[in-house]
Amino acid sequence: MLLRKKFFLSVVLTLTMVLLMAAFTSNYTTMQAFRNVERRFFQQDMARVQNRLDTELQMLRHFAADWGAWDNMYFFLDRKDRTRFDEMIDSASLRALDVDLLALFDKDLLPVVAFTVGPEGEEEALSPALLDDLRVRLPGLTERSSGGAFDDIFITGDDVFLAGVSSVLTTYRTGPSRGLLIVGALLRNRISGMRESLGTQFYILPPAGDEPPERSSGDIRIEPNENGGASVWQGRGSAVIRIDSPRTIYEKGRDAVMASYLWILLAGMGILVVVTLLLENFVLARLKRLQKTTDKIAAEGMIETRVPVEGKDEITSLSRSYNTLLHTLENLLMDIPDALFLVDAEGTIVMTNEAARSALDQVDGADLRGWDIVTFLGREKHEFYRKYDEPTEIEGGERAVFEASLLRLDGALVPVEVHRRRIEYGDRTLSLLLARDITERKQFEERLAQKAYFDDMTGLPNRHSFVKALNQAVNAQDPLTVAVLNMDHFKLVNAQVGNLNGDRVLMMTAERILALLEPPAQLYRTGGDEFAALIPLAGGADEIASLMERIRRAIVVPCPVGDDSVFPSASIGVVLDIANGRTSAEVMDAALHAMARARKNGIGRIGYSQTGDMTINGAGGENILTLQAELHAALDRDEFVPFFQPVYIIESGKLSGFETLSRWRHPQKGVLPPSAFIPQAEQTGFVANLDTRMLEHALEAINTVRGLRPHLQLFFSSNASSVFLRSASVVESVKFFLESTGADPTRFTLEVTESALIENLEDVHVKLDLLKESGIRIALDDFGTGYSSLQYINNLPLDVIKLDRAFVSQLFVSEKTERMMRSIITMGRDLGLDIIAEGVETEEQLAWLKNAGCPKAQGYFFSPPVPWDEAQLMIREV
Repeated sequence: MLLRKKFFLSVVLTLTMVLLMAAFTSNYTTMQAFRNVERRFFQQDMARVQNRLDTELQMLRHFAADWGAWDNMYFFLDRKDRTRFDEMIDSASLRALDVDLLALFDKDLLPVVAFTVGPEGEEEALSPALLDDLRVRLPGLTERSSGGAFDDIFITGDDVFLAGVSSVLTTYRTGPSRGLLIVGALLRNRISGMRESLGTQFYILPPAGDEPPERSSGDIRIEPNENGGASVWQGRGSAVIRIDSPRTIYEKGRDAVMASYLWILLAGMGILVVVTLLLENFVLARLKRLQKTTDKIAAEGMIETRVPVEGKDEITSLSRSYNTLLHTLENLLMDIPDALFLVDAEGTIVMTNEAARSALDQVDGADLRGWDIVTFLGREKHEFYRKYDEPTEIEGGERAVFEASLLRLDGALVPVEVHRRRIEYGDRTLSLLLARDITERKQFEERLAQKAYFDDMTGLPNRHSFVKALNQAVNAQDPLTVAVLNMDHFKLVNAQVGNLNGDRVLMMTAERILALLEPPAQLYRTGGDEFAALIPLAGGADEIASLMERIRRAIVVPCPVGDDSVFPSASIGVVLDIANGRTSAEVMDAALHAMARARKNGIGRIGYSQTGDMTINGAGGENILTLQAELHAALDRDEFVPFFQPVYIIESGKLSGFETLSRWRHPQKGVLPPSAFIPQAEQTGFVANLDTRMLEHALEAINTVRGLRPHLQLFFSSNASSVFLRSASVVESVKFFLESTGADPTRFTLEVTESALIENLEDVHVKLDLLKESGIRIALDDFGTGYSSLQYINNLPLDVIKLDRAFVSQLFVSEKTERMMRSIITMGRDLGLDIIAEGVETEEQLAWLKNAGCPKAQGYFFSPPVPWDEAQLMIREV
């Protein structure tokens, strides 16, 4: 949209908003002032009407008060002789006093004298409707008259009476009242004179619906009527006064507001015209000249051109800033380290930078403007324009990244990565190409590919290469044998001769195996001390068995290492024919199971897969590789959730803490127990991730309990596997989670098992000492199942020992177990260690533990592991 149009619309919008605000303000304030003036006049009119009614009613009240105090009237009600009444008051006298109604009731509220006065002063009997209406009002009127004479307005049918009411008493107002006297005047006989004297058209009406303000408030209600005037309402006792009046003041105010609208509109139009002329003459004409210059620069693509500078105003400053921007842009493009080419739709170069000229060996700095870009794209130039010239072929319709070879002027080809971006300017399409020299990256990729598929130390293909080759062979149903070799107790070898000499032993072992394998058999290094081999099954099972035996014997030959000799050995698992397996994972699982069976028979043994080894846990079992991928994906999706098993104090039965255990909330299989995934997680090393996640959940639970029950001192524990403790950063990780969660370290217990200690006791000892310094407690899990448990109690900074469930389950089966359990409990108490019995399932087991002095226990007798929401219920119930 043009600036002129934008400015015009902005001014119009602004003026419109100002006009609307001015109109609204003017209308509101002006009309409010006129309404206030009008209201004051209406209030004055209503006050005159009310005052006139006061005068009329006051006269009638005086009549009632005077006549009601006559002694003759008082005694008349005793005898009720009508002739005596006529001597006091007759209808002709009442007509002379302009009285239209007289009614006298005795103390039983029965009418004694009741009539209306005709035009000529004659008596007329009360209509039944009027008499009934008076009888209905009598109880209330009698009660009000006890305080003295009063006046009121009676509305009955179509008639309105102004009335004075008084009790009938003696002259001195002594003695009880003998009746009630009502003196009234018909409003219709007086209203015309009242309207004429007041100059106001008013009406007296019965209340109906929304009642107007009472006279005592001084307020009135104003409503517009259908004649264009206003109806003014005010209440008066049991009646409502309405005045109909023209709205002269309101109409004058409205006319004044409409006139102000016209003047505001004319002023706005004048301002719009003046501002538009100023914009056209002082701004737009100058900007149009600037636009012509910039269009010329853009059309020719020569950023070295500058805008002419003239004058000393803001547009001049804009021109200088634009020239500064062009100069900066030119320097920026020239200094880009990558070769830059700006080309048009036909491929003609519009602009290049210094890096582009240098990349093309333009040593003399010649300008490349006008050259065809395909001249420098080498063998890929035609493919480039065939594939990338259409916008739909470019990612997102805007850009593309691809590799090409840049042809230098000396004929050399340089590998480059080209980034292309399409630039649309009006109806002209340009392409910005950035070509980055990737010669070093290509060389690095070659080295990286070598590193990705081959072992650095031995030069053998690595595990990735082995899995790839095995997959291809299984898919092709090639008759191959797979052998997996794992060095026995190789950690002891490293401990004996050092890691460097241990590597030499592995290299010698690899050379001995390679010497026995003939192509196309291939040896792979699949782990630190693990090898695998793919061997053609040409000579049958006997030949493979003979080869495996020769390999076994070659491995056990002593390896000279400096002044020492190492006697290595390896356990070998063999799958004779991989064609019997459905997947590569099943083949690997079978080989590993065969190796495990061989190792059970002693070190340096060979095991062969048996029928059915190709599927673990039966035909539908999970293979390790698939399960490993599922484990990592499940961790990313937070499918591993904590379950909490409570620990109770045996003596008091009170809750002491919780052990945090992992459960897999599988999207298809539901909640899986640890037995369904922990063994595979331990084999793949994934169990360390689970330990970390459960540790974090335990610390978060400590914080939550502090919020729920601040004074409740519960502990939470989590397990640490051998893989977790082998990590070099285990101490830093635990401290990090303690600091990040802010949990009380004294409420947390880390449980370690003997399997985590037996591999490297000294390293674990150091790490546990450092963890102990952070304030956490250390527990030895499954105590009593290993041969060196007493050694751990003596050497490690333990706070808790947990009696293995195997002992608890055998309590009443073996007397030896009972004596051993008593000894362990007594020893733990003497050493100041906390003792927790696991796997308590019966009341008899709990009673035995209590009698033996065991302080704490956990198991299904108390509760199975439960989700966090159920654990919170247990905590709240404490």
